[in-house]
Amino acid sequence: MISARMSFLLIPVTTKPVPLRIPLLEDESATGLKQKSYAKCESIGPIHKSRLKKKIGEIPGNEWSMIENGIKRVLGLE
Repeated sequence: MISARMSFLLIPVTTKPVPLRIPLLEDESATGLKQKSYAKCESIGPIHKSRLKKKIGEIPGNEWSMIENGIKRVLGLE
């Protein structure tokens, strides 16, 4: 069992566009991402917090609805 205090649910980010990947905002000052990037909704999974090195960016709150819809599509909920 994965302890909730020790793990995070991770949505990997990539620069390669393919179906099911959600384009992220192209504003480095808002996201911290230096290139056009995509959320890999098909690869969502838990990661232990000890594997996280440093924060490289964040997704603004208004961008989450597209990512949530991508996750629902992958899980067959939409």
